[in-house]
Amino acid sequence: MGVTAVVLLSNIESHQTETIGAILNQLSQFIPNLFVVDFYKNNKMQKMLNNDSVILVKANQWNYETWSQMYNHYKYMVAECDNVILIKTPVLRDNKEVLNTDMLMDISKNIIADDKWNMQYDFMKRLIERLVFVKACRRKNVIQFMIDPEEVDFSSVWNFKSYSRYGVCNWGNIEYIPMYEWALYNTFVQDIPKAQELYFIASAYTNERKEYLCAVKTEIDKKLGRRRIGFVRNNPSRGRVDYFDVDGRERRVKQDTYLYNLMLSKYTIINPSYMKERFNIVRFMEAIICNCVPLILNDVNLDDLRLTFPDIYDIINKRELIVAPENVCVRLTRYFEDAINGSVLKQQRINETGVIKRPDMEVCNLIKRTDSFKLIVDEDYIRGFYKTILI
Repeated sequence: MGVTAVVLLSNIESHQTETIGAILNQLSQFIPNLFVVDFYKNNKMQKMLNNDSVILVKANQWNYETWSQMYNHYKYMVAECDNVILIKTPVLRDNKEVLNTDMLMDISKNIIADDKWNMQYDFMKRLIERLVFVKACRRKNVIQFMIDPEEVDFSSVWNFKSYSRYGVCNWGNIEYIPMYEWALYNTFVQDIPKAQELYFIASAYTNERKEYLCAVKTEIDKKLGRRRIGFVRNNPSRGRVDYFDVDGRERRVKQDTYLYNLMLSKYTIINPSYMKERFNIVRFMEAIICNCVPLILNDVNLDDLRLTFPDIYDIINKRELIVAPENVCVRLTRYFEDAINGSVLKQQRINETGVIKRPDMEVCNLIKRTDSFKLIVDEDYIRGFYKTILI
């Protein structure tokens, strides 16, 4: 296995640091002769890596007189590399001004720094600089790991020695690879006592969705948060709905806080991702790894889960973890009330009552015993997988 360069091509938001850190640490664990290209300020990459042996190569950001100098510098940077792994690449949407096919075609013709692409903005300068880096990797074995299926396919514009695309799920001709689960499972999660019943964070992109999710949380808090044990207020329900626009993303809870609360919680809710046609597989896997039972709203598209992990999908169905939005409050609060009163949910309770049949913690253990899950956290399997995709 030759030398491998890893590069993140988009900005890293504060709520993503644990996932990105898990990806980088997993790669460094199983790939020898690896270095990470650092496009970020304030030692952000160093803070995400807990492996001191990983080499960080700082990009010479914008200290160039011409575009050709930039391109040649990046060609020199990856000259000894056999493989380049691209992570978190920009999303290509031709109806948007940020990145579209015209920009990629311009870069392929040696783009000129003019006002056409708003080069006066640092954001655009950083974006184009990283696209030029990808162009400089055309003679390498390039592997693209995608979190979003709409991330740009650079091979549609530039010819590479080899170019393959993988994702967090099976998406048609895009194959799933376990890029971060092993590291999250083995390096972050702790077995700690459950201190709260429910925790969920959701981003609502419409007022209707915001109102619905707020209603879910309000109903749970109304049933549980006003109880008193002696003179102490007891609020076992913990949750929050974040409504934000592009400018408000940094208001979201940081991921280490989110994961810690999942470890403390018995249940969480899997809300549709911002792309309703896709399953929010990252949030789902985080919940399972943190032993937090995922309750899935039935307006979530489960096709990605079914095609990628059919054995896990079967457990979700058999354990009645898919709940209807109109009944979710009834189902959850009925369970919580029974738990507080000391009674045990009986398996014979029928679905028509609107109660989850058996909402027990065994679900996470069942999923962890599936062939799919055992593979994606198996050290030998992960090591062997990287050997198959790298040269």
